[in-house]
Amino acid sequence: MPIGHVLDALLSTASRPCKPPANAPKLELVTATWRGDLAPFQLMRQALSYSALRDIPHRIGVHSEDIELFEHASGNVVQILPTRTILADDLDQQRQMAIVLQHRYGRTLTKWMTSTTRYGWPQWVRAMGWQMQQITKLTLVAQSQADLVVVIDSDVITTRHARAEDFITPGQALTYHHQVSAERLRGKTAKWNRTAHRLFSESGATTPCDDYFDTPFPMSPQLTRDMFAYLESRYRQPWWQVLMNQPPRRWSEFACYRAFVHHHVTATQVCWQAPQRVRYLYPKSEDHAALQAGVAGHLNDPGCAFLTVHSQSTGRRFISPTDAADLIRPLIQDHYQPTSAA
Repeated sequence: MPIGHVLDALLSTASRPCKPPANAPKLELVTATWRGDLAPFQLMRQALSYSALRDIPHRIGVHSEDIELFEHASGNVVQILPTRTILADDLDQQRQMAIVLQHRYGRTLTKWMTSTTRYGWPQWVRAMGWQMQQITKLTLVAQSQADLVVVIDSDVITTRHARAEDFITPGQALTYHHQVSAERLRGKTAKWNRTAHRLFSESGATTPCDDYFDTPFPMSPQLTRDMFAYLESRYRQPWWQVLMNQPPRRWSEFACYRAFVHHHVTATQVCWQAPQRVRYLYPKSEDHAALQAGVAGHLNDPGCAFLTVHSQSTGRRFISPTDAADLIRPLIQDHYQPTSAA
């Protein structure tokens, strides 16, 4: 499919983006989420609504079958979009079929099937939620009319120390990175780096390597569209098909974007920064008091603008998302009370 047709279709599939407030920086927030992240999503939106970023347009892509759970969040600067209006062609149907098959085969067998796709079978696991969330994020970014999009996941809490101006780098595209040596990378992050360089390097380069894959993650909509055009020109397939052809969980939307920027964008066009004001919390027990103390400590740290409360990537959760949200919600209210009362 010609690149012009693909991009025209991509830009026309979603509803019209929110218009930034007058005289505000041309920033936009983007989130891809689903019912499993409803509780942390509500926390994320609560904190944002109190924060200095509250007037920034926020477009949120939600699995089509979950849309009713999230529609309450729609308003002024918040736009809730079902994935059927975002994803190209029949991708949303593929995603929903993958859910059916995943439930049919169960977690263990599905995990085994994921590892066999490198040999060409089965293909449906490539359309599972995690991969489609990455495609959704990239599509939402490319559709944006803003100068810069900040991708923010549902598990991120914005603190009163966050400032919109931290994302403003006039004349340059802000890109977060934290470079490390290849020897320090293990597991999925090593695979994400290798896949990204293989897709975008024409010289066989395998560096630089990066281990920042969290959010917030700033992305240029124009450079994202340029990345799509590069993939389609080089591989003669729709950009999303190129990415879905990679073995599941062996590619990252952020690794791909960074590799494209590194290999194909003039250095003077990019402002590389370390995510110095981002913090993380990894609950390692069922101790509710420890979770609250950890969150409160980060909220009160002037150097913390964004806090990610991670769940276990293995699927094991010491504290359920709903319980965690109930524990954290009053901390956010207390954190913002001086600001909201002013």
